Amino acid sequence: MKNTEGVYKQLVEWEDLAWDWIPTLQQTSRYSKVQKLNLANQLKQQLGQLDGVSLLTPLQAERSAALVTFGLAGWTGESLARQLRRRWKMIVKPLPHTRQGLRISLPFFLLEEELDQLVTALRTLQSETPD
Repeated sequence: MKNTEGVYKQLVEWEDLAWDWIPTLQQTSRYSKVQKLNLANQLKQQLGQLDGVSLLTPLQAERSAALVTFGLAGWTGESLARQLRRRWKMIVKPLPHTRQGLRISLPFFLLEEELDQLVTALRTLQSETPD
């Protein structure tokens, strides 16, 4: 059996470094809760402009979080997730309870450009037949 003690020790050290680094990021306004809600609002507005998109997340920021859920007419969440991953290298989750949409998580490190890429990909998929 291979000795994994050294690898385990290194992973623990890296984890400690990560936990030390995250509070530094969270102190800046770019990574604040307000910024995540702004990103969520931006995504909801962009999705609302696409034909066939059913937004399942409330539009009001005070009733929402850094998650956006939606469906695209004619597509299951699993088919959407599969195509986004295969063609655009995006990792998204189908809705666990219905599988008829996606749940987009907006972590503190997400860039606005990545939201634009998602919307562009969805615009492309609108005109295609699901697999």
